[in-house]
Order: sequence, then C-alpha cells, then structure tokens
Amino acid sequence: MSTCLSCGFENDEHSNFCLQCGADMEDINQRDTGEFEETKSASKVDIPKVDLQQTDKMVVPEQLSSPESLSRPEKTNVVNLNKVGSERCSACGHVNMKGMKFCGNCGSPLGESSAGRTQALRTNMLRKHLQTLCKLVSVEMGGKEGPTFTLEQEETTCGRSEGDILFYKDNFVSPLHCTFHFKDDQLRVVDEKSVNGVYRRLRGPAELKAGDSFRIGQQVLRLDDITKIAQGRAKDQTWLHGSLNEGSKYRLVQVLSDNSIGEARILHHAMTILGREVGNVLFPNDGFVSSQHCQIEDTGDGMTLKDLNSSNGTYLRIRGEAVLEHGDFVLIGDHMLRVEILTQTTAN
Repeated sequence: MSTCLSCGFENDEHSNFCLQCGADMEDINQRDTGEFEETKSASKVDIPKVDLQQTDKMVVPEQLSSPESLSRPEKTNVVNLNKVGSERCSACGHVNMKGMKFCGNCGSPLGESSAGRTQALRTNMLRKHLQTLCKLVSVEMGGKEGPTFTLEQEETTCGRSEGDILFYKDNFVSPLHCTFHFKDDQLRVVDEKSVNGVYRRLRGPAELKAGDSFRIGQQVLRLDDITKIAQGRAKDQTWLHGSLNEGSKYRLVQVLSDNSIGEARILHHAMTILGREVGNVLFPNDGFVSSQHCQIEDTGDGMTLKDLNSSNGTYLRIRGEAVLEHGDFVLIGDHMLRVEILTQTTAN
C-alpha cells in the first residue's frame, strides 16, 4: 500500500494518482523522500571512557518462536473488484475501484462523464490531433512564388472586385470569378459563371467534349462538333458548295481575344499533335508552347486530351465545378495558383 502524503488515503502501490484527492503520488513521494544533506555535529561534552568488566559467563540471547508458530495476518491490500464493484475511467480506460473520486492511472475525475460531454484530461497530459490546412500559392512568371492565401473558412471567394482573394489589376478576371469550398479535407472550386473560366492543369489524359476549351501557352483552343453547326442545304433545297469533309466529326478552333474564331482545323486523324515545331497543328510564334506540347486522340468512344510533358503544361477549363487535389495548378485570368493541402499535428 502507498499512503498519500496529501490526504492520508491508502492507495494501491501501483497507483500513479491518489484515488481520493487526485494528487500525483510520484511527485509527492519524491518531495517527501528527497535527498537531504547529511547534518554532522561535534559533541562539546567529553564522554569518559568506561572499561567493560570481563566475565566468564556467556550471554545467551532469548530464543524467538519459530516462524511456523507465528500467526499470519490476513492480507488487506488485495481488493476483489468483482465484489466491490468497478468503474472505468472515461479518459484513459483504466479500471478503478467503485467509489473512488479520481483515476489511479491518469488522475482524471471519476463519475463526471455524461452523454454528449467529453471528459477533460488533466493539464499535465498532452492531447494531440491532426489538422488539415489548405493554401493557394501564387506562382509568378519564371516559377517564383508570390503571395500565399490560406483558406481559413469553408468558403473563400475570388474575383477582381468582389471576394476574399482579389486580383484587381487582372482584367481577365471577372468581378466575382469563382468560389473555393474546403470541407472535410476536400477542396472544390466552383466557377461563378465567369467570362474566361477556371482552368486546371492536366495530370493525365482527360475527356474532351464538344464545347470544351483548353489553354497551351498563350493559345485558347476549343473543340467543336461540326455535325451540329453544319448547314447542309439552303432553304430552297440547293446544295451548298464547300470543301469535302472526309467524315470527321470534330474541329479545333482558335479563340481570339475578341471571342472570334481564328484558325480552325478539321480533325481528320485519330491522333492530332499540337506544338511549336512538331505536330499537325503548330504555333511557331508562341514561345510558351513546347516543341511537342499535347495531343488529341479519338478513341472511338470520344476524344481525349493529353499533355506530352510540356514545360508549361496543358490546362483544361472546368465544367462548372471540380475537385482539386494537393499539387494541382489552376489558372484564373492571368494568375496561376498552386494548391497545397497539408496535414499537421497540433497540441492543445
């Protein structure tokens, strides 16, 4: 048994905290039994020496009774929890004798937990939990990092003149351009019907549908379904003259700054390569387009767009909203943002 020097309660020798008052047994015992400097004093009184008388008689010590004859006291430090009853600590799970006020393992108060309430731990116990942070890092020309925006709330709006994140000098950004939603460790971006849209950098092949737009270098390109825009015949049933269509369904158009169409290419081949020097569709004057930049492939079930390890990437415009992952890059107007979703350990 171990006696608590704070309240005098007899605790089990393995208890870390007093079951009656919750005091730290180890801390109290160390203070009580700490090492003290030995005190020595010299006697100022001379004690005369006395010669012991010699005797021929041998002194025989008194014989004690044998151990077998001694009565054994009953054990008092063993408690049967089945008979007395037990109570489990809601903080650490340790089983204590029923009626105790504090847990003998962690020192937390017993009998105070209730439904819907979290039992508080003692201040000398460190509680840790994981916290997920989401940041948008602005990437400037040449790859240099610019301002960092930490998403501290569930919804963060972005625009030229409205929102939490403002790009007021970028005229390609709409007044309210998009909204970032960060909930349950997942980040979504919603295009708020902006004029120029939100583009995400491709990580692998992506489905390309009619009406989709994508950006490479300084080029904005769109895939059109020509079967839906073909005239066929005039109203008086006169056939229209034109170049022969070899059975292709799609065309790739270049969207100019005034939203008019620049170059247009019929996609005759199963695979079309776009680049600055190598491919079927070339942009020789755009220094931000790689020599061989990306490809469009007709898989038979639809069209796919794939980046060919270009330096500056291929960006596909999102359709309404999209889930963003750690390491994604998005284009909003002329601004590039890198997504960082990090998990860190915090302590209370």
